[in-house]
Amino acid sequence: YVGQTVSLYLIYYDNDNTSEKSNVISNINITINNKLPSKPYNVSLIKFNGGSCNISWKDSSTYVEKYEIWRKTGFSGQYSLNQEVTGNSNNTNDYGLDSATVYFYKIRGIKSSGESPFSSEVNTEGLITSGDLYPPYGLSVVLSPTLSVLLSWKDSSDNENYFAVERSSDNVKFITIAALSKNTSSYEDASSLVSGNTYYYRIKSYSNTDSAFSNTASIKVLSTILLPPTNLTAIYNQSVGVIELNWNNSDNNTLYFDIERKTDENDYQLLKRTEASSLLILDFNVTTGKTYKYRIRGFDLYRYSDYSNEVTVSTN
Repeated sequence: YVGQTVSLYLIYYDNDNTSEKSNVISNINITINNKLPSKPYNVSLIKFNGGSCNISWKDSSTYVEKYEIWRKTGFSGQYSLNQEVTGNSNNTNDYGLDSATVYFYKIRGIKSSGESPFSSEVNTEGLITSGDLYPPYGLSVVLSPTLSVLLSWKDSSDNENYFAVERSSDNVKFITIAALSKNTSSYEDASSLVSGNTYYYRIKSYSNTDSAFSNTASIKVLSTILLPPTNLTAIYNQSVGVIELNWNNSDNNTLYFDIERKTDENDYQLLKRTEASSLLILDFNVTTGKTYKYRIRGFDLYRYSDYSNEVTVSTN
């Protein structure tokens, strides 16, 4: 109908099968909508394991023929077209990414009349940058043997004046715990850390006119020693053909127990990992007339405890 003049009316139908005709609107000129698409908004990114991520967005445009996803690699990289998707799309995946590299994305809508402005940027590190001051990135935290937290990050800019180290106990309210000179890339936090608490860290860089945040990293502060399980016992039930193991948990920070077994001719091997709520396992994989030895140690995702006492049981 483009280029034609039409008239139209509506007919309204009610639930009781009655209808009514609207007034007629005449002499409507049909033209092509030459309005440019609106800028995509609410752009977000999910980073997956295995070198891939998903980029999603929303759009208030009346009509979009396709979307262009542009990508750059690293802070100093140049944007280039990464992929195109149809105009009814609202997310797409990107594959083959290097986990040690920061990737930036922006999106625009395309139609015959032209393209929209680019959306805001998102990146795989969740960094906030204005483009004038690149934020620190790759923040990681580890626990030292003295119960301090060691922070390290990468400095991606050359125009910062200083770095602020910020810490939070709830990942909502952050406080500044240190101010560091430019070009710094590490810090040790040993101030008022409570064993058992989880702490969240981020680094904020400041220039003359701008500021930018790093990613957020967290760590649970635990005592340097994870107490081993105790009182391990083993009983062979000949009628069932099973060895029953029982033990006691000595440390509430333990998340898992690793049960190890050996025979006379073999070294210790992992038999099973159980959650810390379990203090008993049944070993059905035994042979009559053999001798088995068992030991157990705790694990909290960060450390192993020492082994428990060793027990020996015969299936004779």
